[in-house]
Amino acid sequence: SLPAHAVVISLEASKNLEGARPGEGIILRTGDRQTLFDASVTELMQAAAAGMAQRGVPHRKRRMDGGTCEGALYLAYGYETGALAVPLINYHNHGETAVEAEAIHADDLAGGVILLEEIARCLAAESRLPRSLFREQRKAWFYKHSSRFLAADDQ
Repeated sequence: SLPAHAVVISLEASKNLEGARPGEGIILRTGDRQTLFDASVTELMQAAAAGMAQRGVPHRKRRMDGGTCEGALYLAYGYETGALAVPLINYHNHGETAVEAEAIHADDLAGGVILLEEIARCLAAESRLPRSLFREQRKAWFYKHSSRFLAADDQ
């Protein structure tokens, strides 16, 4: 029931991984175990996060490859998709010595709310490119600069 032009941002809690520990900030999730998310949405989230950083609100960017999230499904159905995650304490109830409740760090959640507000501002200002224009710009940039990426013997 979502319109075809909708931007989907999956919100979730994920297994904490190196570089994405509880209390270190909201995670701009670039992908999951199965896929990488849409580059234009990741770029949008990064632009929004820059405003957060100026306010001293921490965030991280990481591929959270400990599992698969619903963002992969939306991407598979053609939606421009990104994801935000908060790292879990006691992922799947694995406590130190017994089953314990899952939890998140309140500051990570608060940072996520601030980031979502920033993303909404960016979307409202139409500061992002539709996926097709984003791809065309990236392709044009690559072809213009491709000689930088080729070894001397390949030229």
